[in-house]
Amino acid sequence: MLLDSLPDVFHVSLAADSEEVLKTLVAMLYRETADEKPGALAIIAATCLSLLILAMRAGKASPIASSGLLQLLGDARLGKSAVAMMSSPAFAWTIDDLARHSGMSRATYSRQFRERAGMTVGAFLTDLRMMLASDLLSRTRRTVADIAAEVGYESEAAFGKAFKARRNITPARFRAAEQAR
Repeated sequence: MLLDSLPDVFHVSLAADSEEVLKTLVAMLYRETADEKPGALAIIAATCLSLLILAMRAGKASPIASSGLLQLLGDARLGKSAVAMMSSPAFAWTIDDLARHSGMSRATYSRQFRERAGMTVGAFLTDLRMMLASDLLSRTRRTVADIAAEVGYESEAAFGKAFKARRNITPARFRAAEQAR
């Protein structure tokens, strides 16, 4: 979801004084990739994540900053609920749960979520689940029923209906098309 909201090319100038941290991280990344020291891969992964977050912060005025997911993650309270949904997409989330997680009333949470994300909480969660399901269908041989359960559907039929509504194709046909590529 986050990667889908990023443009193909994202340019952040390293010339500004306020971007000194970005320069340091880029240098650290270069150094760690050149060495094969123990733990280098973990440092590279953490540095890349930090670099991405700081680059997005530095590029606030760019179109990327207006992305729904980035708007959610940039909000201290709404970000908590977005991370919770992304961490546990199969959980039977309710507006009450998410509002409580964010320290807001139901009405305020729903309104602010829609304003920031450009969609309802339900649409966000469904999109998240369908993205994960699509990935599992294309990468694994697990049954559709197993995948449905993993992404939060109690029945294969309900999952199939939701998948077809979002993707215009059944899960089985989606898998076949992905494997034919």
